Amino acid sequence: MGRNDDPQKMQRMREWLTRAAQIIEVDKDVVLDLEVDLLKLAQMTAHNTSRPGTPLTAFLVGLAAGAAGGDNETTVATARAKITSLIADIEENFVEESK
Repeated sequence: MGRNDDPQKMQRMREWLTRAAQIIEVDKDVVLDLEVDLLKLAQMTAHNTSRPGTPLTAFLVGLAAGAAGGDNETTVATARAKITSLIADIEENFVEESK
């Protein structure tokens, strides 16, 4: 992300994501490959649409990527395309102009 996130918190997040991926039996590299994109989507959603909608939006991206099937490369590409579309829509329809 563009901010200076606390390196310890980011490391803790990655440790959790690795563990969570193992628990639910998915490849951790998929989420780690999408880290920047997902965090940007979360930021855009939380600040421009609604905070409660943030995890649900990420879930929708996961559903779409999973439904596309294929290998990890396909999953990452699909998720990245969906994230890009959602961010563009938020920018177009939810970001208020500065006054």
